Amino acid sequence: MNADFDLTLFHQTIIERMNAWAMFLSPNGTVLFWNEAAEKITGYPREEVVGIPDIWKKIYPDPIYRKEITGMIIGVIEEQAYLRNFETRVLTKTGEKKHISWNTSEVRTTDGSITGYVAVGIDITEKVMDKRKLRDREELFHGITSAAYDGIILLDDSGRITYWNPSAEWIFSLPMKEAKGQRAIDLIAPPGSHTDWEHALTRDGVHELTGLRRDGVLVPVEVTLSGVTLRALPHTIMIVRDISKRLEAEAQMRLLSAIVHSSEEAIISVGADGHLLSWNPAAERICGIPYDTAIGGYITENIRLKEGTRAITDAIVASVHTEIAGVLIDTLGVEHDVVISLTPIQRSDRFSLLIRDVTKEKKAAKTMIAYIKEATMRLNMPVLVVRENLEDIIVTIEGDTVDCEAATLRLKVQIAHLARISETIHELNAALTGEGREIPEAYRSFLLE
Repeated sequence: MNADFDLTLFHQTIIERMNAWAMFLSPNGTVLFWNEAAEKITGYPREEVVGIPDIWKKIYPDPIYRKEITGMIIGVIEEQAYLRNFETRVLTKTGEKKHISWNTSEVRTTDGSITGYVAVGIDITEKVMDKRKLRDREELFHGITSAAYDGIILLDDSGRITYWNPSAEWIFSLPMKEAKGQRAIDLIAPPGSHTDWEHALTRDGVHELTGLRRDGVLVPVEVTLSGVTLRALPHTIMIVRDISKRLEAEAQMRLLSAIVHSSEEAIISVGADGHLLSWNPAAERICGIPYDTAIGGYITENIRLKEGTRAITDAIVASVHTEIAGVLIDTLGVEHDVVISLTPIQRSDRFSLLIRDVTKEKKAAKTMIAYIKEATMRLNMPVLVVRENLEDIIVTIEGDTVDCEAATLRLKVQIAHLARISETIHELNAALTGEGREIPEAYRSFLLE
């Protein structure tokens, strides 16, 4: 070795310039050496540290924490052990908190007595903060997925489940501990739908599939698939939504739409401003106005009453239920007897309006009244005749002479009258009870003239 080479100086230079906090402590904890990295990390220059015992009160200002750290170090020393990757929090001169990972060892003389301690600290603040951020992100992820309405499932590159949130447990009636590690297709795809699921798992996007619950019940689901890379490995995020209620609601809406479309009553929806929002075929027929013309128009421009139009607009303004009986005039000038019912739709600024054309009913009622009057007249006359004839027969019988042949003939005539009365009563009863469905045609044509 070159005699001019000073090994001690070489070692000191390396320690001085190393990218780690290096210091030498006396047995009582006084700093005897403080390198450039120590100055940079803590912000304290060596002249404020070397030979000054209370520097630790500045670096560890919390007395409880300082006592805890000191106790651990003393315990290690008494056991003649070494500190390896021992992490502490320090406070710099500028008030910044930093995390330091320590490696320390004692220095002994040849006779075994301790002359001091070497401590090397690595600033791991950034690494600790990254871990905290990662932990915070994981906590946020678990918080969001745990509260999510949709099932959230994570699959590895072999299609096995690595994450299964509470909503997935609810949708498929299966706890995470039983789902984790299983192939998703084997677990939630019905036997006859494996091909559909396998095809869907090869494509990102939204798919409507049939899922299988643990109890064997099939459940329609909407599955959104998205490929991601986690720890350099491909994964699939599966978001599952139970669409049973949505499909049921859609079916109910289709049924309701069919009912509205085929209804004999005009079924209309109106906004709070009085403009028409819907207009079914019956409304077209009763009012004589096509859908395209009516939609968006004002209610009183399309539903024209002889009287009572103001009552509709007043009910809309007051947002109250109302019923109006009136005469509606269509675009051809034809009059329709109608009953209008307007009702506010709950939790909405809209109204439903039903128009029932009762023209035929009113005409039928008028015809029935006329028929009853006619039938009454038809009953009244023969009843009077029968009464008068019976009174005459009684007078004859009470007399001294009785012409039996004449009396018999007159009684037969009364029986015929009674038969016609009975027939009329039967017709009237059938018309009133609906058994005959219609007024006898001979009288209907007469009454409708």
